[in-house]
Amino acid sequence: MIVFSNIHKKYLNNTDFALQDISFEVERGSLVALTGESGCGKTTLLRIIAGLEVPTSGEIRIDQQAVVGKGVFVKPEKRKVGMVFQDYALFPHLTVAENVAYGLTTGEKNSRVQQMLGLVGLVGYEKRYPHQLSGGQQQRVALARALAPQPQVLLLDEPFSNLDELLREQLRDEICQIIRQTGITAILVTHDTKDAIITADKIALLRKGKLQHFATPLSLYKEPQDTYTATFLGRANLLFAEQLTKAWKNILGALPTHKKAFCIRPEHIGLQPITNTSLIGTITDLRFAGVYQEATVQVEGLNLQVRTDNQTALQKNEQVGLEVKFVSYVE
Repeated sequence: MIVFSNIHKKYLNNTDFALQDISFEVERGSLVALTGESGCGKTTLLRIIAGLEVPTSGEIRIDQQAVVGKGVFVKPEKRKVGMVFQDYALFPHLTVAENVAYGLTTGEKNSRVQQMLGLVGLVGYEKRYPHQLSGGQQQRVALARALAPQPQVLLLDEPFSNLDELLREQLRDEICQIIRQTGITAILVTHDTKDAIITADKIALLRKGKLQHFATPLSLYKEPQDTYTATFLGRANLLFAEQLTKAWKNILGALPTHKKAFCIRPEHIGLQPITNTSLIGTITDLRFAGVYQEATVQVEGLNLQVRTDNQTALQKNEQVGLEVKFVSYVE
């Protein structure tokens, strides 16, 4: 378990906090994604866990042992934390085996290197150098090196950002499988919300140095608590109470009177033939996106984003009925 308690970080000559009052817990064996806009503090927090930065105040405990806090600072090499960097940070003059063995004691090197290369699917690559590997293979070597000393915590800093989309998805799935297989506690920093939603048991969403929300991907995506979370984690139709006419209220049913805004994801709107009770809209834009279609539908002056299957025949300027399948309420 990793426990963050009231972490603050302020740099010299800067009036603003890079991190302010960050508190949450990471369960043992889970994977937590730190995400948010550029400059929100996610990489700073990761570097504080690793011991590469020192917080202005606050405490971090790993399995009940304080690694940083008032009067406490455990050196990075003593924290039992492994780190995979965005640029891999492999030693170019060392072979794959030598990179993985870096930091291991002599007695365990050979067996542990072979075990790690087997885990990441690179047996047979021992004598190659980093420049002889693809980006995905280099990332696997970096992961093997981080896991080789058997750390308690694995930190990953934007590990997929330098890869093309196809390789990114493949490697993301492989790395997540390896993390689950080893049972290690992991923290992933990513600006890509898709990576966060797919990989993480929980997401810590940071905003301007503060923890906006900490919850499961399903909870944050399906039932966001505020408009920022709703729009950051994916496309969202935000409707405000004063915009909703009688026709909308008939479709949505009883709405909580104390809520100011409503979030409807594009996939939660169905298009159907017009009936006497339909909420009627006009398709003003239509885009083919492979496995689905994206349409902009104008309804009573509001432009709604709708995502539907790629089999339904739709046309621009066509009038359609709308069915709202799910709505969440945000502040």
